[in-house]
Amino acid sequence: MSLFRWIAGSQVRLAIAALIGVAVCVFVSAPAADYIRYASTSPVTNLLIKTGFAFLILATATFLAILVGDLVFPGRWRERVILGKRVAPVAPDDTLEAVKGLKSYYIHFSVMIAAFCVAGGGAIDNATHMFSSSEYTRTVLRANDDTQKLVILTELAGARTEKDVANALEILDTVWRDDRQPIEVRKAGLAALGDQIGYLVGAVETWRAEGRRESWQGELVLKLRKTLADDLRKLLPGAPPELRPLELYLLGQLQDVQANTLFLEELASSPDDTSPQWQAAMGALGAAHQASLLPQIVSKLDKARGDEAYNLVAWATQESVKSFYRAYAEPEEAPEELKKAIAAAVTFFSGELTADSIERRCVAAELLRFTGHVAARDALFAAFDAPNAKGAYCGQAKANVPAGDPGWIGTADELLRARFVQAIATISKGDLEIEKWIKAKLAAGGLDETTEALLKELGGH
Repeated sequence: MSLFRWIAGSQVRLAIAALIGVAVCVFVSAPAADYIRYASTSPVTNLLIKTGFAFLILATATFLAILVGDLVFPGRWRERVILGKRVAPVAPDDTLEAVKGLKSYYIHFSVMIAAFCVAGGGAIDNATHMFSSSEYTRTVLRANDDTQKLVILTELAGARTEKDVANALEILDTVWRDDRQPIEVRKAGLAALGDQIGYLVGAVETWRAEGRRESWQGELVLKLRKTLADDLRKLLPGAPPELRPLELYLLGQLQDVQANTLFLEELASSPDDTSPQWQAAMGALGAAHQASLLPQIVSKLDKARGDEAYNLVAWATQESVKSFYRAYAEPEEAPEELKKAIAAAVTFFSGELTADSIERRCVAAELLRFTGHVAARDALFAAFDAPNAKGAYCGQAKANVPAGDPGWIGTADELLRARFVQAIATISKGDLEIEKWIKAKLAAGGLDETTEALLKELGGH
């Protein structure tokens, strides 16, 4: 006699077997799920555990269905259908009761098994998340395959739904802290965390521009500022050199005001502007989006810098200038130190409008679009008339940062002269000199179609 037939041979044994199955599911599932989540290093072991629980749920559901069927189905159903015994009819052959007593009720029985399986599996998963796909991710990150770990971290960096982002942040926050992980994996974890923070902060700024003040992205950013930023500041002094630039930049992304001193100290202590520490600190100053940092950023503007460092400082200036004009709708009401910083930025980039490098002229014109300062007017006029300005095109200048999307200055495939006109447009309101200049340029002719259209629009033609 098989074990199944022996158990099914008695209602008492069925009840005991079902109770044992339920008890195992209740009391063993939590420790098993914790093992999968926090200790397992093998996806195969996880699969075996989950498969074992699936069979246990199926067996328990079957015993329960047999027990219930024996109570509700007529004609000694358990003995007839489950055990296959010949059972004498309990009613005359021509009665309705006799017909019901001969039915197998397989469909009803199957529906009961399925219902018990769904209920049991759902209850276990809701309580323990045993069957969650994220446990595979955690297990791989504890294993020894570094290549697979890097693949997983890249996938986590691209999560964008509320549930997936929250799960990714939790996992990534454990990876970069785990000193048992190879340094490259920890770096990748921090970089992926930076990708997520960049997405969240960008989403919040987009919602804010649209007048929306609450969002799940905003809640996560606030949570990160309260928890992650504090830990990064505390751990930064003893951080490995490979991780320090990333940790520093993430503090900037989180716009942690308490870290401003750290950024400036890192700039001062870095040997030159090609070092990862200097570039991370400058990137953090830009990502911080704080108008109060503008004087320190502008003080680092230097035409002698290499292109990578030059673009990074220019981008940081651009982001801080944006923050300045958001903070001070009336610039004249700003603190004197900030007004001087704006004037210094205008002076520097006005001088760059006639640089030998077309790329730097493009960067300068783009920065002057944000300042809208009348002091740049004459320099923009002169740059527009420069012999090699006509027909020149600008691309997007790229500022490389340690994590997240690069910083961008300007848009791609834009005529240099058109960019000059757009910079002039930000200071044109009520300026008679600009009005006269526009009329003179339109009268002289020889303009490309795009620039001419911009001048006509600016001049009200």
